[in-house]
Amino acid sequence: MTGCSRSWAWEVCAVVDAETMERATSEFPADWGLLSLGDAVRPMKGSKPSKLQLEPSPSTLPYLTAEYFRTGLASQHVPSAVLHSVVTCTPNDVVLIWDGSKAGDVFTGLEGVLASTMVKVEPIDARLERSFLYYFLLTQFGTLNGQTTGSTIPHVSKHVFQNLPLPLPPLPEQRAIAHVLRTVQRAREATEKVIAATRELKKSLMRHLFTYGPVPVDQVDQVRLKETEIGPVPEHWKVVPLVQVIVQTQYGLSLRGGEKGRYPILRMNNLQEGTVVTDALQYVDLPATDFTRFRINQEDLLFNRTNSADLVGKTAIFELQGDYVFASYLIRVVVDRKQLLPLFLSYYLNADWTQARLKGLASRGVSQSNISATKLKTFVVPVPPIPEQEQIAAVLRRSDEKAVAARNRRQALDSLFTTLLHHLMTGKMRVEGLNFEEIHRSERHGKDNR
Repeated sequence: MTGCSRSWAWEVCAVVDAETMERATSEFPADWGLLSLGDAVRPMKGSKPSKLQLEPSPSTLPYLTAEYFRTGLASQHVPSAVLHSVVTCTPNDVVLIWDGSKAGDVFTGLEGVLASTMVKVEPIDARLERSFLYYFLLTQFGTLNGQTTGSTIPHVSKHVFQNLPLPLPPLPEQRAIAHVLRTVQRAREATEKVIAATRELKKSLMRHLFTYGPVPVDQVDQVRLKETEIGPVPEHWKVVPLVQVIVQTQYGLSLRGGEKGRYPILRMNNLQEGTVVTDALQYVDLPATDFTRFRINQEDLLFNRTNSADLVGKTAIFELQGDYVFASYLIRVVVDRKQLLPLFLSYYLNADWTQARLKGLASRGVSQSNISATKLKTFVVPVPPIPEQEQIAAVLRRSDEKAVAARNRRQALDSLFTTLLHHLMTGKMRVEGLNFEEIHRSERHGKDNR
């Protein structure tokens, strides 16, 4: 197919060679149509407004810059007086990042004024459903981002964009496909909210438990507190330097790991959310004497002693099965279990306010911070009676288990969405049995009521 989209703002003709279209046609069901993307959409590139203001007002729209996509917050706003001269979008519009390292990323659900780095992609063919277009473009990120132009700032290639083969299922099927994918996305968004709520609940729990101990909230007025250098704690708790409640600190191996080797070596990236994970493991070979010396044991703590200010001080408890060793920028901390439970200490060291104290303990170099084992031993921690430590650790462990379940659900939904996106958008899976028109009427009714 050849042709030229009159709506294309940059006057680039869509020239899809016959071989490409023939190959694309063979990949989709026989009852689906096929167009070049440039014949089905009109891209409208954003621009910088002539006026911007920092504070929003009822008549302004947010300015959708790269910062907005990073933070979800608009730092600039466009006054109504200049809205006629810019490209705006509503939550139903499809927005594509055109310039920069994220070129090819696609979004919907936005409302605001487009910056010059993005385009609004507007369907101009009556056979194309807007929501289906969004999901189609989600499948094209690799193509668009991998074939950018520009020597300094990458840009989506106009030629590649226009010549993307766009499958066109019947409109009712497009709506059904979008409905299925949207349902999975909404389930993932709900799971994200659960994860965020669980995270905030754990923070509140930690603040309560490390201040008042394992007592109900309605009984905190019965707890006698004392002021200490780490803040208020129950009067009967001890507050001591770590050196008094640990039996060993040890630096790890100064060896570079690789893809092969006998023993997995734990690095700073393996310390996540207070636990040791096996993501992106590297391996080393060691003589038996070195393995014995650097082997991690159950309930040892690993402390990240160096790197950026964000990472220094991160701590995780080792609870995995198997033979592992650890890298030199980690410190192994072995706790005196007669005085202090390793899990209790791990939770305390990972509390937000404790992390802030640890970062204050670090010495700062040109590019990284560092906490030596000697300094770490001076760090002051609370030491409740062992039964109270057990209760506190148990409460926080249950909170972690809920968070892990939610993260696993999110991961499963991510995998499901990726699979469905590929199979539904190529016709390898059909949405048989769904009432396409009823879905469309239901969703239209929902939008009208919002």
